Amino acid sequence: MPKKRGRHNKPSRKGPTRPQHSRTQRRATNQNDDDLGKEIADALADDHPYELIAHASTMIAALDPRSRNPFERSEPTDEPTLELLIDAFIGIDTRETTALLAACAPLVADVRLRTAILAELLVRTHDLPDWALMLEAVQITRAMEMVHVLGDGDNVMVGTTIAGFDFTFNVYIDHNSGTVVKDAFPVPQSIDEVCALYQREIHDDDTQWNEIPLADAKVRITEAIERGAQTIPPFESESWPACRPFVEWITRELPDGGTGYDHPEWSERQLTEIEDRFFASEFATPFDAEDGRDMVGSLLWYSSGYGPCDPLRWSPTSVEIFLLDWLPRKIIADAERLATAPSVLRAFVRYCHAERHITPALTDTTIASVDAYEPQYLELIRSPRPQGPVALLEAMKAFGAISPGGTPAYSTIVDFGDLGFFEDLALPDPVTAMLDGLAATVGGNAVLDALNVRPLPNEPFRWEGIAPDTHERVQEVLTIVDDVCDRILDVEHRTASRRFLARVAAGDPTIFRRKGRADTAAAAVVWVIGKDNDLFRSTYLGGMFQKDFLEHFGMKGGSINQRAATLLKAAGIRYDGRAWSLLQSTDYLVSARRRTIIDGRDRYRSMASDI
Repeated sequence: MPKKRGRHNKPSRKGPTRPQHSRTQRRATNQNDDDLGKEIADALADDHPYELIAHASTMIAALDPRSRNPFERSEPTDEPTLELLIDAFIGIDTRETTALLAACAPLVADVRLRTAILAELLVRTHDLPDWALMLEAVQITRAMEMVHVLGDGDNVMVGTTIAGFDFTFNVYIDHNSGTVVKDAFPVPQSIDEVCALYQREIHDDDTQWNEIPLADAKVRITEAIERGAQTIPPFESESWPACRPFVEWITRELPDGGTGYDHPEWSERQLTEIEDRFFASEFATPFDAEDGRDMVGSLLWYSSGYGPCDPLRWSPTSVEIFLLDWLPRKIIADAERLATAPSVLRAFVRYCHAERHITPALTDTTIASVDAYEPQYLELIRSPRPQGPVALLEAMKAFGAISPGGTPAYSTIVDFGDLGFFEDLALPDPVTAMLDGLAATVGGNAVLDALNVRPLPNEPFRWEGIAPDTHERVQEVLTIVDDVCDRILDVEHRTASRRFLARVAAGDPTIFRRKGRADTAAAAVVWVIGKDNDLFRSTYLGGMFQKDFLEHFGMKGGSINQRAATLLKAAGIRYDGRAWSLLQSTDYLVSARRRTIIDGRDRYRSMASDI
């Protein structure tokens, strides 16, 4: 397995090594200029660009707003910014700052800031190694994935050359925590060397290496990073998120048009069929009773909607999450009924692994994990504990105050849809943060106070302000939008979609002047409206599978997020992948969604008055 590479050591040629970013990250905010200058001078003396880029990546990551605790109150002027850091480097004309500017240039995503860096480099005359002047010479070689039969997570590896030097970016995407980046690190070796080492050290039939399209690798990594921003507490390692700017740079170099993870979505009929087959099998003999069926229903609810979303694939990790987090928190029932879970789970795991032809060794390991966690689970369900939304509040209160026991093995993806709002949290008090999130969703506290449930009117499309030369293309998209809304949604969703499409077309007509599929654009328009109106919540809450939604536009699988982000930008809406409310206006909220928000407003105000 790749190991962490010690700071300032030359790249090993014996096998992939893993860099240590954490010390650099600490130094980035707490060291004197002499120490920094020496480290940069040492990096320039190296015969490989890794050290210099690692320094720059760590500095940029330390200033990334995504790395901040959303519950900590701070004034904007209190926070250092990347722009201030770059301005400082530009204002200090030394060989070391020139080198840092050269390393920061490809890592910075902001075009304006990157342009300022490149302009400054044109007038600098310091002697730098040839490779330091060629860092933007990037060539992507191939992408591989390493997957395990139990589906806990995948290693996505991207091979590149930077300034003529080999790099492999190893990104671990954890499905049990919501298909998020849990760890990542660059290795200064070719992808062929890295894969060969993995295959020498991991030689079992349960692990597979597959070459994947570069465009698919881009979507998988990008979306997993975005989802990671919604994880509380965020995952951290010695190299993540310090290497995030490094990884995102290479990811931007990958081609567009790929397909992300398409986790299967299971209908009630399919899940009922699994339940019936289980109870018809020899594995379920002791449990053909009402309580047993209730518990299997909970097992199917969890395994079909979380992790790899495969109800027939269980691992020791999914067992741990189910017994020690999800079931005690999610299912409100008496301890006697909940106590049946371990025995039912053992039988169900044996049945599932037999169906999936999982090796007996992995089945035994998974069953052993049930045995190991059972005592702690039984103690947990017999002890006072928060459940339902209250459990989520407790988890949010704990963020930033992790217990002395250390970082948990998994994090909680905060499902704000279940609580009735979409917005980043910005205040220490969770209830206040929820109310602020509701206010941001509708456009402010005054709007939240006056919110009503009057249906959106049957409103025609408004062509005012839309460039005439785009009318034909806009009409193509509009026709599909109207058709789908009429068939599967309602007049309110159609009106909201028309309003959003008109805003996009007026905001950036170039979108409709270039070639592009009208069905994809229409899907993105309605997806944005559906997202703001909680259309894609769990089906047991009356929602719709995104896969089924896209099929109405003639699309099978894939991700609509990137196209939606383009439309949001055209409409003048900043979307960084983390905001739960996209449009932040009642103009696009249907009456049912506003009713949910009003209920949430009243509920959380009542909770606030009780605190």
